[in-house]
Amino acid sequence: MSKFHIDQPLDPNLITREEAAVIMRRSLGSVGNYIDAGRFTRYDLTGRCLFLDRREVEELATEINSGRVNVTRH
Repeated sequence: MSKFHIDQPLDPNLITREEAAVIMRRSLGSVGNYIDAGRFTRYDLTGRCLFLDRREVEELATEINSGRVNVTRH
């Protein structure tokens, strides 16, 4: 374990795909489909970590819950 502690290494608005799935109440596969369709800005950090903007995820979740978005595969 590292002796260093980083409180906030990233923008707090950046979230993982897993967190996006929870917010959207969708599967990881569905989140991946939205990423592939260009609905979210991808932030690839270090080539291994993919993050999404929480604000974009919450906006799409609101649209889905209001029925304004077709939730079938794009």
